[in-house]
Amino acid sequence: MYVYAYVVAVALTCLAAANPTTTPAAIAQVQVIEQIESFLDNPHYLSNEEIGELFARLNKDYPTLAQPYVVGTTIEGRPMHALALNAPTPEGSTGDLLRPMVKLVANVQGDETLGRQIVLYMAEYLANSYEIDNEVQRLLNTTEIHFLPSANPDGFALAKVSHPSQTSFCYR
Repeated sequence: MYVYAYVVAVALTCLAAANPTTTPAAIAQVQVIEQIESFLDNPHYLSNEEIGELFARLNKDYPTLAQPYVVGTTIEGRPMHALALNAPTPEGSTGDLLRPMVKLVANVQGDETLGRQIVLYMAEYLANSYEIDNEVQRLLNTTEIHFLPSANPDGFALAKVSHPSQTSFCYR
């Protein structure tokens, strides 16, 4: 529940930044709709491969909304998966130069795994909620959001090896 509240708070902050005319009264009137928390059915820290699979699935499920890409590779050869979320412009063109862009980066230190999961949950929540939530539609219609859940996949892998007692906590 705390992760859901944090994701909604970050989304509303991005929405307020994208639309400076949004007043606190308008934000207070946001209705809670049916909560989609299927990504919390089996909570665990996703491996780097699972992040790539998640982004590929989001692209398959929402091809006009989610565009996965790889920023580069790490020293140990792991891909740095990223995802861009934005609604297509009414003209159907991509890359609206006047649309604000936000990039959320997490897991800069390998053992800072909570931020990594929050970024992943937010990306999945926004993609899943676009068709049913007017606030999410407004956010993604006016803002391009890039998610880089792990800026240090090598450090994440090393943290798992360094703390073998926490393997069940970090992975299935």
